[in-house]
Amino acid sequence: MARPREVALDDARRCLDAQWELISRWVDVVPTSAYDRPSPLSGWRVRDLLAHLTRTLRMFDDITPTSARPLSIAGYVAGYAGAADDLRDSAVRLADSLGDDLPAALEAAWAQRRPRIDVLTPGEVLDAPRGPIRAGDLVATRVVEYVVHADDLARCLPDAPPGLDPDALAPRVPPPGLDPDALALVVRVLLGVLAERVPGRSVEVRVPPYGVVQCVEGPRHTRGTPPNVVETDPLTWLRVAAGRRTWADAVHAGDVRASGERADLSPWLPLL
Repeated sequence: MARPREVALDDARRCLDAQWELISRWVDVVPTSAYDRPSPLSGWRVRDLLAHLTRTLRMFDDITPTSARPLSIAGYVAGYAGAADDLRDSAVRLADSLGDDLPAALEAAWAQRRPRIDVLTPGEVLDAPRGPIRAGDLVATRVVEYVVHADDLARCLPDAPPGLDPDALAPRVPPPGLDPDALALVVRVLLGVLAERVPGRSVEVRVPPYGVVQCVEGPRHTRGTPPNVVETDPLTWLRVAAGRRTWADAVHAGDVRASGERADLSPWLPLL
């Protein structure tokens, strides 16, 4: 299988900035009374997710170039699952130490670390916490973090609680939203992770309008409509791939349309 191409560094930077802006605006208006609401992630509150986001660029504090062979994004994010409990526990501790001063902490972390991404160069291999990885791919993993957690935050407040007005007359707080370009990048990244982990040509996975890949070993399809097709929308793919929704639930609800005897992707999900 050919080595995946590096995500374009400039594209990753633009998507990171755009998704950050949406999260930052949301944090500025969400009431502190919502900080202790549970999130879709077991054991995580809103404040824990926000505290975690203050640390998503922390790796750029001490990052250095390396001559080591870089991991693909799929190889790099494979280390996430084993660190999940530690990430949650450290986020909870940080959130408790920050109290309600989360907006200032987020802005300070962004202001300190975001400039360090500007000095990276395309193709540069960096010694990152979970292994060597190319600059564009590393920044793309930060876009994945911001997009996935923006969606998590949106689902923390499904009833759109009142804003800061104590009389509940202020406009209700909308979800943080997902930048279309950032979502497109993340959809393609996660499709690429799937294709690398489950190589093959027997199943075509479509997430219009953003991407399509073939995967799963079996008879190779070359012409006409593939015998095994999976199709879904970008948000459903994001949630299924990131473990926020089960394959079975998405199929049962009709949000994933899977046809063909090989079109069951549940053995390989979630990807993160």
